[in-house]
Amino acid sequence: MSPQPKVQPIDLSKQQSHDAVPSSSSPTAVGSSPSSPTERPILTSLHSDPESPVLQAVAVYDFNGDTALGDLVFQTGEKIVDVRSLSAEWMSGRIGDRTGNFPMAFVQIS
Repeated sequence: MSPQPKVQPIDLSKQQSHDAVPSSSSPTAVGSSPSSPTERPILTSLHSDPESPVLQAVAVYDFNGDTALGDLVFQTGEKIVDVRSLSAEWMSGRIGDRTGNFPMAFVQIS
Protein backbone atom coordinates (compact mmCIF):
# COMPACT_ATOMS: atom_id res chain seq x y z
CA MET A 1 0.00 0.00 0.00
CA SER A 2 1.48 3.36 -1.05
CA PRO A 3 1.41 6.36 1.27
CA GLN A 4 -1.30 8.93 0.58
CA PRO A 5 -0.23 12.48 -0.26
CA LYS A 6 -0.63 15.02 2.52
CA VAL A 7 -3.51 17.42 1.77
CA GLN A 8 -3.20 21.02 2.92
CA PRO A 9 -6.44 22.68 3.99
CA ILE A 10 -7.33 25.92 2.20
CA ASP A 11 -7.82 29.01 4.36
CA LEU A 12 -10.68 30.83 2.59
CA SER A 13 -10.33 33.89 4.82
CA LYS A 14 -7.08 34.83 3.04
CA GLN A 15 -8.46 34.68 -0.50
CA GLN A 16 -9.40 37.92 -2.22
CA SER A 17 -12.98 38.56 -3.05
CA HIS A 18 -13.82 39.17 -6.70
CA ASP A 19 -16.30 41.81 -5.53
CA ALA A 20 -13.39 44.13 -4.71
CA VAL A 21 -12.26 44.22 -8.33
CA PRO A 22 -13.97 47.09 -10.19
CA SER A 23 -15.97 46.01 -13.19
CA SER A 24 -15.72 47.92 -16.44
CA SER A 25 -19.46 47.47 -16.83
CA SER A 26 -20.32 48.90 -13.41
CA PRO A 27 -22.46 52.05 -13.57
CA THR A 28 -20.95 55.48 -12.98
CA ALA A 29 -21.54 56.80 -9.48
CA VAL A 30 -24.12 59.56 -9.22
CA GLY A 31 -22.45 62.96 -9.37
CA SER A 32 -19.22 61.75 -10.91
CA SER A 33 -18.36 62.32 -14.53
CA PRO A 34 -18.38 59.38 -16.90
CA SER A 35 -15.08 58.14 -18.19
CA SER A 36 -14.15 59.47 -21.59
CA PRO A 37 -14.67 57.03 -24.43
CA THR A 38 -11.30 55.57 -25.32
CA GLU A 39 -12.03 55.06 -29.00
CA ARG A 40 -11.97 58.41 -30.79
CA PRO A 41 -13.48 58.82 -34.23
CA ILE A 42 -11.08 59.44 -37.09
CA LEU A 43 -12.07 62.81 -38.47
CA THR A 44 -11.14 64.62 -41.63
CA SER A 45 -12.84 67.84 -40.51
CA LEU A 46 -14.65 69.20 -37.48
CA HIS A 47 -18.10 68.62 -39.01
CA SER A 48 -17.53 65.44 -40.99
CA ASP A 49 -21.23 64.77 -41.63
CA PRO A 50 -22.93 67.79 -43.26
CA GLU A 51 -26.28 65.96 -43.03
CA SER A 52 -26.02 65.75 -39.23
CA PRO A 53 -28.54 68.10 -37.60
CA VAL A 54 -27.09 71.14 -35.82
CA LEU A 55 -27.99 71.08 -32.12
CA GLN A 56 -27.21 72.88 -28.89
CA ALA A 57 -26.01 71.31 -25.65
CA VAL A 58 -25.25 72.16 -22.04
CA ALA A 59 -22.27 70.58 -20.27
CA VAL A 60 -23.40 68.40 -17.36
CA TYR A 61 -19.82 67.48 -16.40
CA ASP A 62 -16.43 69.14 -16.73
CA PHE A 63 -14.52 67.78 -19.74
CA ASN A 64 -10.75 68.22 -19.55
CA GLY A 65 -9.92 66.74 -22.93
CA ASP A 66 -6.74 67.05 -24.94
CA THR A 67 -6.82 70.17 -27.11
CA ALA A 68 -3.87 68.81 -29.10
CA LEU A 69 -6.22 66.03 -30.25
CA GLY A 70 -8.94 68.53 -31.14
CA ASP A 71 -11.02 68.21 -27.95
CA LEU A 72 -13.28 71.03 -26.77
CA VAL A 73 -12.52 71.58 -23.07
CA PHE A 74 -15.48 72.85 -21.02
CA GLN A 75 -16.90 73.25 -17.52
CA THR A 76 -20.27 72.16 -16.16
CA GLY A 77 -23.02 74.55 -17.25
CA GLU A 78 -21.31 75.92 -20.37
CA LYS A 79 -23.53 76.18 -23.45
CA ILE A 80 -22.18 74.50 -26.59
CA VAL A 81 -23.57 75.56 -29.98
CA ASP A 82 -23.27 74.19 -33.52
CA VAL A 83 -23.30 70.69 -32.03
CA ARG A 84 -23.11 67.81 -34.50
CA SER A 85 -22.83 64.07 -34.06
CA LEU A 86 -19.53 62.53 -35.19
CA SER A 87 -20.01 58.93 -34.02
CA ALA A 88 -22.07 56.96 -31.54
CA GLU A 89 -20.07 58.48 -28.64
CA TRP A 90 -18.50 61.73 -29.93
CA MET A 91 -19.84 65.13 -30.96
CA SER A 92 -18.33 68.40 -32.17
CA GLY A 93 -19.32 71.92 -31.24
CA ARG A 94 -18.33 75.48 -30.42
CA ILE A 95 -18.09 77.63 -27.29
CA GLY A 96 -17.34 81.22 -28.28
CA ASP A 97 -14.36 81.08 -30.64
CA ARG A 98 -13.26 77.60 -29.46
CA THR A 99 -14.28 74.53 -31.45
CA GLY A 100 -13.59 70.86 -30.88
CA ASN A 101 -14.81 67.38 -30.16
CA PHE A 102 -16.24 65.96 -26.94
CA PRO A 103 -17.90 62.80 -25.59
CA MET A 104 -21.68 62.79 -25.86
CA ALA A 105 -21.98 61.49 -22.27
CA PHE A 106 -20.68 64.82 -20.89
CA VAL A 107 -23.53 66.98 -22.25
CA GLN A 108 -27.29 67.24 -22.35
CA ILE A 109 -28.69 68.04 -25.79
CA SER A 110 -31.21 70.86 -25.74
